[in-house]
Amino acid sequence: MEYITQSTYKDWIRYQTGSMCGLQFKSKYIDKTWKDTMNEKQQAGWWFEDMLVRGESEYEEARTKQGKITALYEHLRKHLPIADKLIKANGEMVSSNKDNIKGHIKGKADVVFSKKIVDIKTSAHVKNKFDFYGWGALVEEAGKVDKSHRYYTQLLDKLIQFKTYMFLFDEAECFEFWIFSSADESRAFLRLNRSDYESEIQSFGKILENTYQEIIEHEFEPLPEYDRCRFCQLQSSCEYFESLPTPLVLTK
Repeated sequence: MEYITQSTYKDWIRYQTGSMCGLQFKSKYIDKTWKDTMNEKQQAGWWFEDMLVRGESEYEEARTKQGKITALYEHLRKHLPIADKLIKANGEMVSSNKDNIKGHIKGKADVVFSKKIVDIKTSAHVKNKFDFYGWGALVEEAGKVDKSHRYYTQLLDKLIQFKTYMFLFDEAECFEFWIFSSADESRAFLRLNRSDYESEIQSFGKILENTYQEIIEHEFEPLPEYDRCRFCQLQSSCEYFESLPTPLVLTK
């Protein structure tokens, strides 16, 4: 593994907390044998970002059997005019999809302006408060979600990305999430300022470097679990593969 990214760190936490098999992590980040697949919604997200930033995309809009653009792309198309105005209102774009590297830490920013980084999201959970990947709680209770808040885990996920990119892009004063619904016309815009997290940003860079060293020296353990195993790319050659669910034991 040459670099650690914010995605690597998030999956490392998942492995450490028992939510990801160590053999999957090793295949994905160490051996580089894991094949990333893109579903329809992910591809639509890339299409939307391409159209917004470059005006064209290598991905084509999905169509129905009747030749009509699917509802997913219809929703995203309706966001393009306001998204384009936002891009222009922020001044000259310094770069898009730009990689920055410090030591063993690497990150690719969607859009970089002179003093701002923007991450473009498409999501079916813009208004959802309860899903881990939802944005509703952060939008409704902006500024109120601290470590004691019941939705703090949702913020923590975003803070990992924010701190990583603030550490990598010294010139950026803030990081914004632009979230566009893939299910309707709702949108959300959130900002995190460097000045509010300056000391944490520098210490997080050290955490990432230390985590990188820990990962490359780690002996990964299998964590077989039926629901995880049945979709695993390694199942045909894995001696730990669980082909049947294991009942949970209920005690008095």
